[in-house]
Amino acid sequence: MNIVNMIRGDFPLFLPAVITTIIFLLAWLPSSIAKHGQLGVKYLLGNRSKEYSLSGWGGRVERAHENWKSYFPGFIMAVSLLSIKGKVEPSHVNACWLYLFARISHMTFYGMGIPKLRFISFIISFSSVIYLLLQVLK
Repeated sequence: MNIVNMIRGDFPLFLPAVITTIIFLLAWLPSSIAKHGQLGVKYLLGNRSKEYSLSGWGGRVERAHENWKSYFPGFIMAVSLLSIKGKVEPSHVNACWLYLFARISHMTFYGMGIPKLRFISFIISFSSVIYLLLQVLK
């Protein structure tokens, strides 16, 4: 099985899962930029043994990333179990894309300090994972 076949249909959850993982792995960048601005290069290159607290948008994007780290394993587990089960439907693929866009929105709204939209985007992403996990049990 090659990557093209995986994307075309042998594993339809492959593309949204890979893109979500790539963005998840890069989600540390905004808080690192804030750390650079607020704590300096010396802190970033050091052992980081001191406690710190980022203020403003930096603190918010750091908390958003921590939140994503808490819920990402559930998403990957749901995608993996659905794939192992072999009963992937278009609604599952749509739920994966919805999860991705909701997580990006959550981090954006969290960083911008818009709590109502942040909460809505979190609920959408969380609901997507719950939907996928319920489909595993079906």
